[in-house]
This record gives sequence, structure tokens and C-alpha cells, in this order.
Amino acid sequence: RRPPRSTLFPYATLFRSDYEYLDSVVDLCSRYDMQVLLVMDDNTSSPDILRTRYKTIATRYNGKNGHGTIPYIQVFNEVDIWCMTAKDFSDKPKYEGNGTDAAHYSKQALEHMLPNFKAAIEGLKAGNPNCKAVINISYTHTYLFDYLKQNGVTWDITGLDWYANMRDGDYDWILNRLHIGTLPARAYYIPCGTT
Repeated sequence: RRPPRSTLFPYATLFRSDYEYLDSVVDLCSRYDMQVLLVMDDNTSSPDILRTRYKTIATRYNGKNGHGTIPYIQVFNEVDIWCMTAKDFSDKPKYEGNGTDAAHYSKQALEHMLPNFKAAIEGLKAGNPNCKAVINISYTHTYLFDYLKQNGVTWDITGLDWYANMRDGDYDWILNRLHIGTLPARAYYIPCGTT
């Protein structure tokens, strides 16, 4: 039986999050010497709410407050797809192209997401400067990284969601594209799966 939300972490009600559950996941992972990469996929809130939410999580799990450590936080999840297919904007492109060029994206969707990315990472770093910010894409949609970098967004790790049916499972292409680019990331993670 879960305790009432009011007895959980003060922001639990505000963000509809259950910190008791996350506390238990972080604790279990630490018992097995595993590190947590938390994917925070709410990209629809205002920048102010996102900044507060990311700061709250990063502070809570900075290893100094009795709740364990989350050393990696992924900022949103595969925003590239939404920016290529969003129906909420008048400049919605057709879902064509491989995502490596600005023409494959809604400029309005990218502009909408930019302050959200900045606010989330600002909050994360304010809460725990040692926590690594991860930004990911799906498939070959690397223009999102180009756009974010051109607009002053910095992050620590570049994530690639790569599935077996993408380019016949050959992810060397995407690694080469990222390597010759000028991404501000020092490492990549590639969760591979099947669809």
C-alpha cells in the first residue's frame, strides 16, 4: 500500500511523480553496483516548470541527501521524431528524409523545444553539476544535435536509440556521422533493440 502523495517528497503532487518508487529503484541499482540513467520524458511543461523539476530530481539524487545517486539524466526522449512530425505547427514538413537536414524538421517545433532543452539542462546542472546531461535521437536524425549546438545548448553525452531494422542494423554510419561532426559530447550510448 502506497502512502498518500502528501507524505512523499513535497514536489510529488506538483509533478505527479512517485519519489518512493524512484528511491527504491536507485537503492536497488546501487546494491548491485549499477548506475542509473534516468529518462525524463516530459517535454510539454513550461521552461520554468522543467527547470524546477530537473533541479529537484538532480538535487534529490546527488548522493548527498540520503536518496542515492543518479549520475545520468536524459533530457526528454527522441524529440527529433516529434519535431519532424508535429501536427501542431503550420510549417509541418512531410515525414521525409533521414533527419540530417533542417528541411526535414518543423522550424516552429524546434524553436518551441529550444527553451525547454535549455531550462531542463540549467535545472539539472543547478541541482547537481556532476550529473551528466544526455540528449538522444532516433535513427539518423542528427540535425537536432546541430540545431541545439548552433543555439547554445550544451550536454555531456549523446544518446542514439538504434534498432535492428535501421539501416540493416549498421550503426557505423551514424557513429561516423557523429564523429566527423562537432558535437559537444564526449561519449555515446546506444541502446539497441528490435521493433
